[in-house]
Amino acid sequence: MKCVLFILSLFTAFLAFAQNGTESSSSEIEKSIVCILDLSHSMAIVDADEEEPRYKRGIAAINHLLEETSGGGDEWALVIFDDRDALEIRQGFTRDRSAISARMTNLSTWGVTPLRRVFDFASEYLNTEGSGEKKYLILISDCINTDGNLYSLPPLDEVSERGIVPIVLGFRHPDYPDLWKSMDNWARDAGGAFLFISQFDQARRLIENGNVARAAPVHPESGGTMPIVLSAEPQETTREVQMPIWWIFLLPLLGNTGFLVLTGRRWFAKRRSILSIPHTSTPQIELTVIAKGLATATSTFTSFPVTVSGAGSADLVLPKAKIQRGARTFSLVLHEGVLFLRSRALMVINGVGHKIKELKIGDRITFGRFRVVYQGITYVEKEPVPVPSPKFLLLAPMLAVWLACSWLTRNPITIMIPGRSPEQPTIASIQNNLPAHELSENGSRVRGFQTDGRETETNEEETNADVAFPTVMWEPETPPDYFKVDALFIHAHPDDETLDFGVLISRFARADKRVAVVLLTDGDSGLDQYPQRIVNDKYPPYDLKGDILAGVRAGEARNALSVLGAQHYVRLGLKNHPYGGSLDVISADGVLREWGGEDALVERLSEIIIGYSPDVVVSPEGPALAFEHFEHEATGLIVERALQKLEKSKAFAPMGRLVSIDPLQKQLYESPVGIAAVEIGSENGLNYRAIQSSALKRHITQRDASVIGVENLPNFSHEFYRILRWDIELSLEEYLKTGYGSVTRLE
Repeated sequence: MKCVLFILSLFTAFLAFAQNGTESSSSEIEKSIVCILDLSHSMAIVDADEEEPRYKRGIAAINHLLEETSGGGDEWALVIFDDRDALEIRQGFTRDRSAISARMTNLSTWGVTPLRRVFDFASEYLNTEGSGEKKYLILISDCINTDGNLYSLPPLDEVSERGIVPIVLGFRHPDYPDLWKSMDNWARDAGGAFLFISQFDQARRLIENGNVARAAPVHPESGGTMPIVLSAEPQETTREVQMPIWWIFLLPLLGNTGFLVLTGRRWFAKRRSILSIPHTSTPQIELTVIAKGLATATSTFTSFPVTVSGAGSADLVLPKAKIQRGARTFSLVLHEGVLFLRSRALMVINGVGHKIKELKIGDRITFGRFRVVYQGITYVEKEPVPVPSPKFLLLAPMLAVWLACSWLTRNPITIMIPGRSPEQPTIASIQNNLPAHELSENGSRVRGFQTDGRETETNEEETNADVAFPTVMWEPETPPDYFKVDALFIHAHPDDETLDFGVLISRFARADKRVAVVLLTDGDSGLDQYPQRIVNDKYPPYDLKGDILAGVRAGEARNALSVLGAQHYVRLGLKNHPYGGSLDVISADGVLREWGGEDALVERLSEIIIGYSPDVVVSPEGPALAFEHFEHEATGLIVERALQKLEKSKAFAPMGRLVSIDPLQKQLYESPVGIAAVEIGSENGLNYRAIQSSALKRHITQRDASVIGVENLPNFSHEFYRILRWDIELSLEEYLKTGYGSVTRLE
């Protein structure tokens, strides 16, 4: 039987190697999949009705795909990015999916979103290192291209030409249905799919089925994009059934395994019984028999009791003992190391009759004509019982051969069976199940983020945003050349004007209105938090501090205001109180004292307000209902006191008074006014939020602006304000569409 099984094992091994030699193509990798995880700063946002930030939801989606997607022979890789120059192959191609999951621990968000660089980098890696016949890029991102023209998605022509299928798992932007349309068309144009992050299961099916459609066909009459329509009737087709070759030898394998189990059980049972015998020393006694006319003989006994008789089958037989009836037999019993004599009749021991007697060395037992002398007890080490060798283990190599054959023949053979195939999901079928307002309409092509249907060009260098608005900067001790302005914006630090007022300033400027901006400090006590910059004369290779930092930030603010469209930038050069945490916070009145006192500040601001005579004055709120930086609150407070003094003296009163509201805290206000940020703001097709983003990037030394502001603000479709006064006939939105000086005060 063993020989037969061994021959079958060798035969199976031969078939396995033969199959691997003739069908090497079947072991090739079918799919190469690169997951791209966006770790830019906006991925730390926790969306409404969600508990986890975006990047953690993205990690969960990737883990789901790794665990649930079939195809054990596919290879996966992980690419992450958290800034424009921080692209990393976190895990190279591997079939071990757990290695991908292990590399997604301890991740955090940081910088901006360079979508063009990401796709160039990942597609090049996939094209050169991927071994699969089919190649997929899975991008998990909010798809706001903050390293280029905002909302303008880079073309994926090269990705499509390389045969790479992009699948984008994005996030819902409730204020931006057009952004969903843009991402939808963007992925479709490259023959891929856009799905929401919660639809990772549909992404899994697209990968498994491998039938992600290419770009939808163009209708010859309308020129629009036709939807892909699936037939409702199942089609007659053939179905592939895959069967591993080693199934053919499954029965001999089970028989061999059963034989090993049975023989092994018998061996273990015998071994247990042998090992249960105590391996201790064995007691033995010596008895010497003396009789007249006979030679003296000594016998040794190791089993007890020892029976002595004149006939029969006793341990010690003394024939012709000539003893009386009833005393023809006795026993020697060993109890706790002591030898006892037991007999039914009296036995004479050392001349005295006994039925039970403890024996001592030299005691003589009279048994007819024989004398039995007890010589004592000794102990002899007992030989251990040998355990039989497990001969059944000789069959183990045969089992190893079977297992090797199973692995070597893991590539299945395919049998074609006629039948009906179920309808498989495609990109079109999945996207057709999305709500209508989340999809692009047939024929629409939304590349840039606009609302009027015009197509914009992608420009990574953002030259379109650098509108030539020459901003004049006035030094702290130099009085400005005043002129009548439509709006005067007042804030505390460089970058605040762009973060809080950026959309409104750009809307004023592009409505041909005149704007002046006043910044009370130069941010000299701040930190040079973002030194990832081109080093030149302006930006040395070390962190800037004090007056040098103040001068650089003033220049950055002027550059930003030139993008937004302000005509004047007035620096007051007041002391910037250090702020490194809650222990550095001081009261608004404390800030005013550091700035030279309330009276001097009111006098200085009153002069500026009268000089520019603005229709609208805009500042932060002070005292603030929401949480504000203490110097922001002090700025709002001193502006309000200056306006109150001017109005009380009837020297001047603006027609409009606005205070900015943090969009993350707008729920604290009853009726905040939203200024549309996503309308087209220039002839080149850029919207106001994109213009603001370009201006924020001019604040290179400030991470709050050039990274956090750039990443977070595009998630809001409006810039919010609280109206404290509005004596203008037109609404705020209507007023923003009129030209310079065209305003009438309400009577």
